[in-house]
Amino acid sequence: MEILGYQRPDGQIGIRNRILVVYTVVCAEEICRKIVNKVTDASLAGWRSCQNNPNVVNRLIRLATHPNIGGVLLVSLGCESTDAEDMARRIKEQGKPVRHISIQQMGGTLNTIREGVRIIDELKGEADVARVPMKLEDLIIGLECGGSDTTSGLSANPATGYAADKFVANSGRVIFEEAGEMWGSETEVMDRGINPEVRDKIALALERTKIWASELGVEMFASGNEEGGLTNIYEKSLGAVIKTGSSPIIDVLDGVALDRPQQKAGGYLLDAAYYRGIEASGTTDESDPIGVTEMGAAGAHIVIFTTGRGSVVGSGITPVIKVCGNPRTYERMTDNMDINAGAIITGTKTIEQVGEEIYERILEVAAGKQTQNEILEHFEFHI
Repeated sequence: MEILGYQRPDGQIGIRNRILVVYTVVCAEEICRKIVNKVTDASLAGWRSCQNNPNVVNRLIRLATHPNIGGVLLVSLGCESTDAEDMARRIKEQGKPVRHISIQQMGGTLNTIREGVRIIDELKGEADVARVPMKLEDLIIGLECGGSDTTSGLSANPATGYAADKFVANSGRVIFEEAGEMWGSETEVMDRGINPEVRDKIALALERTKIWASELGVEMFASGNEEGGLTNIYEKSLGAVIKTGSSPIIDVLDGVALDRPQQKAGGYLLDAAYYRGIEASGTTDESDPIGVTEMGAAGAHIVIFTTGRGSVVGSGITPVIKVCGNPRTYERMTDNMDINAGAIITGTKTIEQVGEEIYERILEVAAGKQTQNEILEHFEFHI
């Protein structure tokens, strides 16, 4: 299957060509949403606080310069602490078409919306770049789970792990985070490190999540997990680790430093920024949209998202392939799901067969096939 990507000036290759509309304060969010609703192929992202946070700004710039993004419109109110002009300069330095408008300077809501729509049309023309053949080694896949139940670890997750291993065997790179869902499986994960240095970095990342959880008094185990038949974080972790496959872990990516994978096939554990708290990531919270956003910031072109109880989370930066492990949930939420891993539970397909289906869907989505989140325009964003 031929995959034609969008060649960016900084050397990256994307599989989508969307315009990203970024608000620099909550006061600009609603206007940005109205602009996005009036155009096609545009997504929304931003930072709600009136105060500047350098780590958040760096993350927004990294997302704005993601290879799936063709151009960027920054919208500020005009009196917030975040320096939108400096953000525009830094984005432009990486070769990305970018514009900035201020609501106060534009004279209010209606003028800003009109100008925003006009600018997006302009940016689309500038984003019309050459299409080039992509190899699997050019692609980065993120692995995420949410709304897990007992079926997740029996169907969706092992099938995704199979697909991840096949992708790596064909020169691909996979990112996985959720170190807070690896408790009880630490040794298994550490043993996959390619050398003692990487194993030590894995141990540090896993220990950091325990400190984070202790400080906040939380575990990555929700009431919905319990209602779905899971009993504790350790049981949940078994399924979460299975979805990462068994390939060697090449490195640990620092989510605060915004590391991206090396040009080397294998698995990469993302030590996500939200484990460092508000100063590092802008939040002390964790959620599925934050996890998907972290994957995008680390360079993932596509995210495979497994679920048992059901999830509607998507992204306007990285297409999300939803793999549902529960046959009843798949029946009930077909609109939101891409792959029915529940067929493993009903005995109509094997783990390997669904794994092959996920692998083929990765290639199809990379070649342009829309995921359900794209069709439904489920473009959640959360920092």
